[in-house]
Amino acid sequence: ISFCRAGQLWIMQAQGEANGGRSFAVAPSDGGGADWSPDGSTLVFQGTDGGLHLVGVNPGAGTAGAPVLLRSGYWYNPSWSPDGTKIAANGSDDGNSDIIAVFDAATGAELATYAGSSNPSLYPCFAPQWSPEGSYLAFSGPVFVTNTSKKGVKTTTSYQEILVATPDLSVVTQVTHLDSFSNFPTWS
Repeated sequence: ISFCRAGQLWIMQAQGEANGGRSFAVAPSDGGGADWSPDGSTLVFQGTDGGLHLVGVNPGAGTAGAPVLLRSGYWYNPSWSPDGTKIAANGSDDGNSDIIAVFDAATGAELATYAGSSNPSLYPCFAPQWSPEGSYLAFSGPVFVTNTSKKGVKTTTSYQEILVATPDLSVVTQVTHLDSFSNFPTWS
């Protein structure tokens, strides 16, 4: 299990520390999330500089390599694609907005982005998660609902709903319609 504690990314055996499981610090982290590569050999995580970093780990031996910067900026909630070739995250290069971006896992090159609105600093997208087969990304994003009163006055309200997108973020579909704040999707 990977987790953040006291400014560090940690690994712990699933039985837990209280039950004799090994745990060890891997690298400094801002606590913006981490995810395992599909083969379990590498973690992607938010470093203390806000960027996405990769670090090789050997949980059985209790060792970790030196972290390598994959993408600078301010990126959170990284999610590794099931085929190991892509990483999705929310954030931005300048830290002023929260868009969804898909990066090449080997180079950090940006492959696709989705902003959700013309003002992603005010109306963010966040928490992307790959479907088990890698054909979709689910995430929370802004949705705008306009209502007209009996007097003809229009008001627009924004909500966070769960959206599902193709890996290239070209087709995005709203899947919750709750007019609420639906966040942090995960796939079965």
